[in-house]
Amino acid sequence: MKTRDKIVQASLELFNEHGERAITTNHIAAHLNISPGNLYYHFRNKEDIIRSIFSLYEQHLESGFQPYIDKEVDVDLLIGYFDAMFYTLWQFRFMYANLADILSRDETLKNRY
Repeated sequence: MKTRDKIVQASLELFNEHGERAITTNHIAAHLNISPGNLYYHFRNKEDIIRSIFSLYEQHLESGFQPYIDKEVDVDLLIGYFDAMFYTLWQFRFMYANLADILSRDETLKNRY
């Protein structure tokens, strides 16, 4: 796994566990045993990392929540839909816990949302 991907995954893990506000780029670098300079080589700041995590979130939404045009809606289909929804909510829970604050700090992300 590339360093950039490791940073994104570690950040997501730390944000979910401790809350996005409590985690700094220094915490992320220390968690990965890399220098802050190495982290800043890949990301300008924490907001840049959050935008990358948001891209993953968008990919989950696009792959898991497609319209059911040619399929009959039945219990199995709904169970799969709810499983995907709850998985996404859990995987990106820090965003839901602090969405208003995150979006208020980043106009680009707010427009994407």
